[in-house]
Amino acid sequence: MKKRIVSLFALAITGVVCLTLYSLGDIHLVMEIMGIEQYEETIHAKEDIKTTIVLDSGHGGYDTGCIANDGTYEKDITLAIALKTGALLSSYGYHVIYTRTSDEVSWSNNNKDDLATRVAIAQEANADYYISIHMNASENNDGANGFEIYVKGNNERILQIASRLESSLTSLAYTNDRGIKTTASSPLYVIDNNTVPAMLIEYGFLTDQNDAAYVCSEDGQQKLAQQLAISIQKNVPLSKS
Repeated sequence: MKKRIVSLFALAITGVVCLTLYSLGDIHLVMEIMGIEQYEETIHAKEDIKTTIVLDSGHGGYDTGCIANDGTYEKDITLAIALKTGALLSSYGYHVIYTRTSDEVSWSNNNKDDLATRVAIAQEANADYYISIHMNASENNDGANGFEIYVKGNNERILQIASRLESSLTSLAYTNDRGIKTTASSPLYVIDNNTVPAMLIEYGFLTDQNDAAYVCSEDGQQKLAQQLAISIQKNVPLSKS
């Protein structure tokens, strides 16, 4: 708790009014010594601790993720959307941490180490929420498309964010809604091994022509970022205090 300087403090001693500038601590000390009943105009400024949100751009570095028909890498799309989302969240007043801000990664090319490091970043930062951004792919060329959202299902606020995001993405009408799913049937390391409330979003299938065209476009990425940022803003307070 911070104590701001009190600009005016009046001491009435034998008919003389003294105007001076004290810190609040000095005022209390003087009054205690002199036994004078205090009159103070005190402002206590509660120090807000910003809510911390970790944005995880899926894949990166050695790991390209899935690949679109035109050769676009998933890792590049996830990074672009994460950075756009982070910029919006920061403008709202949240504290944003990225697992990566470029194609360079600080961890080894061991997949387990990769995932463990991403989780550790959130835990070491004492983050409040962890959002992992991904794209999907179909190996069977079966025409699969759509977005889907994964949660562990044990955190009410994460479920609220996911529900709001599902509605928002559906309103964009760029692809199908594949629903909100829990990791009970589809385990995901960054959710199941995370002590931070976590969510993973698959924004679309890079193997689908229409999905890929949307998520690879600047306009599409900005809209996806806006819907995620707004979904967080509507359900998560700016500070912990």
